[in-house]
Amino acid sequence: MLITVGMFPGCKGSQESEVAPATSNASSRNAGAEEAGDNRSTENAAEPVDSPNPGAATAQQSPTEWALKMVLYIDNPFVRVHMLNQIAAAQLEAGMNDQALGTVNQALPIAEGLKVESQKQTSLGRLAETLIKAGKIQQGMELIERSENEIRIQYTLLGIVSTLGRLRRFDRVRSMIDQIEDESLKEFAINRLARRLVGADQTAEAVEYIEALPQQESRAFYLIGIASALIEVGKKQEALETMQRSLDALPLVTDPERKQQVEAGALLIQANVGELEEVLKQLQDMEDETVRKLMLGDIISMLTENAQPDKALILLPQLTEEQSKEIFARKIALAFAEAGQGTKALTLMQNHRLIQANDLSSRDVMIALAREGHLEQALEMIEEIKTARDKSDACSDIARTLAEQGDFQEAEKVAGKITEPYTYYYCLCKIAGEVRKTGDVAYSEKLFQLIKDKSLYDYYQGILAVDLAKAGKLEESRVLVNRIINLKTKSEALIKIASTLAVAGNAEQAVEALSQAISMAEQNQEKPDINLLLLVLAMELDQDQTRQAIDGVFRMKKTFTPKENQLAQQVLKALQ
Repeated sequence: MLITVGMFPGCKGSQESEVAPATSNASSRNAGAEEAGDNRSTENAAEPVDSPNPGAATAQQSPTEWALKMVLYIDNPFVRVHMLNQIAAAQLEAGMNDQALGTVNQALPIAEGLKVESQKQTSLGRLAETLIKAGKIQQGMELIERSENEIRIQYTLLGIVSTLGRLRRFDRVRSMIDQIEDESLKEFAINRLARRLVGADQTAEAVEYIEALPQQESRAFYLIGIASALIEVGKKQEALETMQRSLDALPLVTDPERKQQVEAGALLIQANVGELEEVLKQLQDMEDETVRKLMLGDIISMLTENAQPDKALILLPQLTEEQSKEIFARKIALAFAEAGQGTKALTLMQNHRLIQANDLSSRDVMIALAREGHLEQALEMIEEIKTARDKSDACSDIARTLAEQGDFQEAEKVAGKITEPYTYYYCLCKIAGEVRKTGDVAYSEKLFQLIKDKSLYDYYQGILAVDLAKAGKLEESRVLVNRIINLKTKSEALIKIASTLAVAGNAEQAVEALSQAISMAEQNQEKPDINLLLLVLAMELDQDQTRQAIDGVFRMKKTFTPKENQLAQQVLKALQ
């Protein structure tokens, strides 16, 4: 039996998810599961890393030693490679470069032995990225180039350039680009690097880099890419200046298709900064009607994606085909809805006869109307929905929107229109959570009592307990966890809470919650989630939590506290 300490006293044993409790299985949701599936067949099995006794725990072990032992208990070889790579990345963050390279070398034979080709290429791409981060650029590029699939190579390069760019390791990116032999791939990588430099507020360096390249014919193309990146970060004047440099370089371009790409990029930039009259003039002067239609559609799409539906609406009448007009009218309406302008969205959809209540865009319009205070109009749209499930989903969306705005009474009324039990209970849980944030415990409890199904009651108590922990309300979270009767549900909630506390930098309480979770998993004869155990016990966050949120960057701990070491040993015993 594992020790149980302080944060959640009285717990006897939920991972947040929006599925029914019967289908919840935290231990199966390992990182990388998007390609892993179950995949435990012997056909794809890889030999485990040699270890005299992976479960044996020493009196004092390092987090790295413990993490590498833990990975041996991951049955799925694809997920095992993923976790080894995560450990290597965390070691790099901690300045443990030699150990990180050793971990990558441990993962490589497992990756190369994967039988499913997509998993093999994904794994090798991830390991290549870690090698390049560690400065082993040639070795990393060799791994990438093993793939015969050009799209996969591009995807891998994009990921590496994006990651290194976000980490501001531009010297590594340049070195990597120098080793790319394929001209189209090199062009792709250069374009990504230039955009990343702009994102790092290094526009001058990006332009200087592009203009120093020997490929003069591509200069206009790269510069228009930089101008587009400047638009994305709101630097419109710099974008126009860079666009002009691109147009000045246009005479160097001999490829008609490349010239057209540059001209199209310039039109998009002019539309974005509001030069719509000039854009319309250039569109009208185009001789090729097919190109004109494509450009007009691209400009409207760009404006809607950049939250400028009013400008997009000005261009909509220029579309002559009714089908195209309907497609782009829907896009513009959705952009209005996302901007909180539900009335404009509804008017546009009505004008073009686009109302389909079970369509996602219509649902977004309903939500926008509710936010604007036009609840009756939103409910009228719901009445047009034909199926009970779609109607319940729409009511849940609106009820939760009202609750987020603090209109709890109206939220409860709308929730009362839901006929699907799971949807109703989930909606009640979300409303109760919003109520709880205001400190009105009595009202929150009243809503919870409406959940009659005991397993669902446990399940949603766990979700709310995690939400409260995220909000820093640990005492209230503890109260809810103690109510959960099902040991598995309680254990999952504690594991998720432990992860939340670790992310918040509250390591000691995270360890205490995790200790209780493992104890309850043992009582229920369940094995705990190895990925979360590694996160909570072996790794710590970068101090820049914005960076953590974007890149998932963790740093390997160099030592365990006595409590962490004791729990780490107990975890290994629990997994045996």
